[in-house]
Amino acid sequence: MPIGLFSAKPDGAVVLHNPEFSKIFQLNDTGAKIKLSDLIGEGPARTVLRAVEHTPVADCEVLSEKGDGEPRWFLARIKRSAEGIEGSIQDISARKQAEGKLKRLVTHDSLTGLLNRRGLDIALERLLDSARMGNACAVAYVDLDRFKVINDLHGHATGDAVLRVVAQRLQESVRIQDSVARIADSFLVVFNDCPDYAVSGLSERIREAISGHPFEANGKVLSVTVSVGVVQVDPVMQAVDVIATADRACMEAKSQGRNRVVFLNDKDNSLRNHLDEMKLVADMHGNALTERYFMEFQPIVALASAQLSLNYEVLIRMRGLDGEVIPPGRFIGAAERNGLMSHIDRWVLKSTLEWLDSHPIHRDRLNFATINISGASLNDARFVEDAFAMIADHPLAVSKLCFEITESVALHDIGSTRNFVDRLRRCGAKLALDDFGAGYTSFNYLKEIPADLIKIDGSFVRDINRNPANYAITRMIVDLTHELGMESIAEWAETPDTVKALIGLGVDYGQGFGLARPMDKGIVTAAKSGLELVKDQRVAEMISRAREVRIHMV
Repeated sequence: MPIGLFSAKPDGAVVLHNPEFSKIFQLNDTGAKIKLSDLIGEGPARTVLRAVEHTPVADCEVLSEKGDGEPRWFLARIKRSAEGIEGSIQDISARKQAEGKLKRLVTHDSLTGLLNRRGLDIALERLLDSARMGNACAVAYVDLDRFKVINDLHGHATGDAVLRVVAQRLQESVRIQDSVARIADSFLVVFNDCPDYAVSGLSERIREAISGHPFEANGKVLSVTVSVGVVQVDPVMQAVDVIATADRACMEAKSQGRNRVVFLNDKDNSLRNHLDEMKLVADMHGNALTERYFMEFQPIVALASAQLSLNYEVLIRMRGLDGEVIPPGRFIGAAERNGLMSHIDRWVLKSTLEWLDSHPIHRDRLNFATINISGASLNDARFVEDAFAMIADHPLAVSKLCFEITESVALHDIGSTRNFVDRLRRCGAKLALDDFGAGYTSFNYLKEIPADLIKIDGSFVRDINRNPANYAITRMIVDLTHELGMESIAEWAETPDTVKALIGLGVDYGQGFGLARPMDKGIVTAAKSGLELVKDQRVAEMISRAREVRIHMV
């Protein structure tokens, strides 16, 4: 049989065995007494003998380091007998090696031998446990500068060779208790129980080991530099937060000129801000959409007929756990960086449609209300279908909506944008092109996507009375929109003088603090016209006699 069979006394002395047993252990069958401990070692032999102390039959795997060769694994299947034990034994070393290789492939990268993403996750969980026990821990994000150029110029085989050399240099630069992982073309180093001064020194050593010496790869000599972002691990972090924060530190290193180390610790405001953002994002994933979001309206005032027109932009706001309003730039920026804009846009659209239909008198009085659509939403097929499903449920309200799309969003995929716009028009909605004039392709954008309204970028409007070029550009945009049968909205109308200049140029609508600040939606809903919402009496009088003002300025 291809299995070693044997019987042994309680002390491990082998009484009988078959030829395969002799073959497994290379016995010469001289008749000399043999003990299991002589064959597999004291510890493994003790394990085999004790396997049936509390059960009549048992299987056990043992690792034997007996002899001068490689360690060997054995599977013993034992049962008690009258004289001691009897059973079978097999050499399973090949199987165990194969299992070890498969297990390693689950957690290690096949190209470099470093940890892969799964292995990194395990290492980070251990690191976070260590940080929660009070140990100083950190993670470094190591990114090769302009690595794509190497792949493009020299081929992916050379790129892979570079990655292998980088992996080797990284392992040579860190301590034995540190872990190194490869994620795509980047690397992460996990520093466990390592104070800040040591992390800084090790990170600089990593940068120097890679950037300071040329690479020989596939017969080519290449110079490669790295940007290193390091973050001190806060015990409240999750693994995904650690990676994201280290990545942000690495991006900061690149923005400072590459080939450098940027270290964020608890003394850096940027780290605290990022941690706060992570908490905010987690909150936005939860119940904030229904519990802590609310809307404000900012009037868009018709400069020639404010007493006959009511318009506004719908703005989303968010309250923190303490009830304080979170600055819009903070949570909108966090949403943009973390893929949550479609959720926000969906909430704004749904809430606006429901608000208009629940206030039919206001809805019928309203000329238009603008809402912003982000690039993420416009390129999200699921959002688009959800949006039109909501629109179909509110046919009266949608005719009052005007969707704002920025130039960069529209031109990202002109075909998709045009399809979206055409569907909106068929539903009765309007379109506004936002931030017009801020890009280099605005006129092509205007030609490709016909709009109802053009929102002139506020950077031209704000300095319109101090910068002749801004005045001329604004006048040109206003004339062009009128020639094309569109209307113009000037953003950032912050002062009475600015409003006066806009009236003189024939701008159709103004929006900004000089006319009205964002306000509670109930106040706007109760108003009969935009003029009621202008609080500065001088500006209100100026708008009331806009025709005279314009004739005088012309």
